[in-house]
Amino acid sequence: MPVPGSSFPIIESKVESTTKPIADGKFSDYVGQFETPMGLLTFQQEGEKFVGVSPDGERIELAPDAVAKDKFAAQTANVQLTFERDASGKIVGLALIIPSGKELKGKKIK
Repeated sequence: MPVPGSSFPIIESKVESTTKPIADGKFSDYVGQFETPMGLLTFQQEGEKFVGVSPDGERIELAPDAVAKDKFAAQTANVQLTFERDASGKIVGLALIIPSGKELKGKKIK
């Protein structure tokens, strides 16, 4: 039992996060491996984050564009990424704009 006058933290009920990138399946379409001119890029969900992994193992967190569907920006690098869909809506490729401004295309292989 707490001693009167002591300062114990108030226990609150669990507060839900306002960002739920995984709960609504938002990133599931984008998970996979893509063959690009710079090598094999892998995209995966890690907890509530969407992460791209380069051929050399560098991991970059990607944030979805607030306006454009299928478009992401790297959190730590000047890289923009747009996933491409076929007529049925399935992700089949990507366009990656690297810091030099060059656009690289990739094809989903897995």
